[in-house]
Amino acid sequence: MMSHALSQRHGSSLNHHEACQQQRFVSRRPVLGRPTRSLQAQSCHLQAAVHPVCRSAPRRTRLQCRAAKSPAAQPAVEEQQPVNEPSAFEQYPLKVEWNRLPRSRLQATVEVPQPLVARIWHEVLKELRTNYKNIPGYRPQDQVPEHLIVNEHGGMDKFKFTMIEAILESTVGEAMKEYAEQMIQDSDRFDDPVQSLFETLEKNKPFTYRVSADLYPQLQWKRPYQDIQLQVEAVEHEDPQKAVEEQIEVMRREKAKTTIVQGRGLQEGDLVVVAFEAQNPQTNEPMPNTKHERMQIDTNIPGQIPLPGLVEQMLGMTVKEKRDFVLPVPPAWVEIAQGAPEARVLVELVELFTYIDVPEVTDEWVSENVEGQGSVANFRNNLLQAVQAEAQVNTDQKVRMEIMRELSNMVDVEIPEFLILQVAENEFQAKLFEVGQKLGMEQMKQLSTEEVYNNYVESRRDELELIQRAVMAADDIFEQEKLEVKEADMVNEVNAALAESRESGAKLDMEQLKEQAFQVLKAHEVHAWILQNTRVNIVNSQGKPYTQYSAASAAGST
Repeated sequence: MMSHALSQRHGSSLNHHEACQQQRFVSRRPVLGRPTRSLQAQSCHLQAAVHPVCRSAPRRTRLQCRAAKSPAAQPAVEEQQPVNEPSAFEQYPLKVEWNRLPRSRLQATVEVPQPLVARIWHEVLKELRTNYKNIPGYRPQDQVPEHLIVNEHGGMDKFKFTMIEAILESTVGEAMKEYAEQMIQDSDRFDDPVQSLFETLEKNKPFTYRVSADLYPQLQWKRPYQDIQLQVEAVEHEDPQKAVEEQIEVMRREKAKTTIVQGRGLQEGDLVVVAFEAQNPQTNEPMPNTKHERMQIDTNIPGQIPLPGLVEQMLGMTVKEKRDFVLPVPPAWVEIAQGAPEARVLVELVELFTYIDVPEVTDEWVSENVEGQGSVANFRNNLLQAVQAEAQVNTDQKVRMEIMRELSNMVDVEIPEFLILQVAENEFQAKLFEVGQKLGMEQMKQLSTEEVYNNYVESRRDELELIQRAVMAADDIFEQEKLEVKEADMVNEVNAALAESRESGAKLDMEQLKEQAFQVLKAHEVHAWILQNTRVNIVNSQGKPYTQYSAASAAGST
């Protein structure tokens, strides 16, 4: 409830900027001046199966829901009419001034006339009287004086917070109804500091507040999407057989024994335990999630080496030796490095091992250690197929990315900040979850800060805008081409997500799950349409058609 939130913030002068700096991932306490679902006690929970930017059917926003519950939407009664009756806004119309803000945001300055404030005041007291019936000296049916009801409620300060809640809830839907159809779901917020509202509220004066929301931006195609022309080089392993042998080597080492190295320094192929940290070389500030007291690295397995070139810089190191060097930041480290092109690496060799008794790969060893393979030949063949399937998936991801970039470049649209932050928060939460799974809750908590989140948003801003432009473009294609998502595909997608959630133990909201499933399948439909109806050519490294790729197989990958 808003009254609870306001009472928590009583005495503060919290403005919108300060409110937005409240921790986003630990506490979601509702306050005025930031987007929040719990701020609105009467808000509707939408059930929409479309992307929040581009609607395939009209939807009711939260402001529309409030407008539906406002005085203008209610049946009239003959006796004294409270604020939620149709004559209230007819008798005492709100004064609304509109202000267009950057990034498709619209702000309303709303003046609630004094008679309406007084009526809401009366209705709040009426409701409170039903809650406080056992006041000393008064019978339940007596008309208890206002000051006693206010005292029973906790004093005038708390009563004012309850009043502010009631005024906002009763009037904001009516105030914004002119633009409710164009507003993006959940983007509305109140823009005044809490203390300012608290200080200006009086029973015998008009009450003014500001509320804003993002509008659906208008999309314009710079050129027809039917004219898409792309050539994408497929992702292929330079040596698939080598990739197979690397995977087999990993399995051999997992079954081998190790012994402590004595009398020499580190060599390629050793197993090491190091203290590791990466810093920004310009500021010497540690990069998030890079400090480890004991990091184990098999120097013969690329997937265990955090930075390319690390092993080469460590060759010859002995136990307790420390080294300090700079390495270029790979693409996978873009978010971690927060824009820095290089990383200063501080490493200390803690322990040094070498492998002994590494088993030979024989039919007998395969039968004992790899279920269902039977022989070395079958094992290698199945690994080769897996490597090729991985290349197919990587190719599809690359094709999708190139199509997304092309769609983004083909449209002209101003992306509201709310939509950028929506994508950013979803991405950031997913990365936090991944960190938690790999490195534990402690590392995840270290990254769950407003500073890390803000740095992530700024480092990804261009890409986030690109994604939203492409999503809007794809949604427009979905509508213009009258594409559809099959019910059977929806069922399969939802069931697959439910199965994954059961395995991970995650709790899912069913409506949200269906929405996500719809978005995934809609993206597949648009992707397949583009491949079949435009000139998107996938080629191998020699520029010849990559025959392993097809629209049908692409539509089924994720």
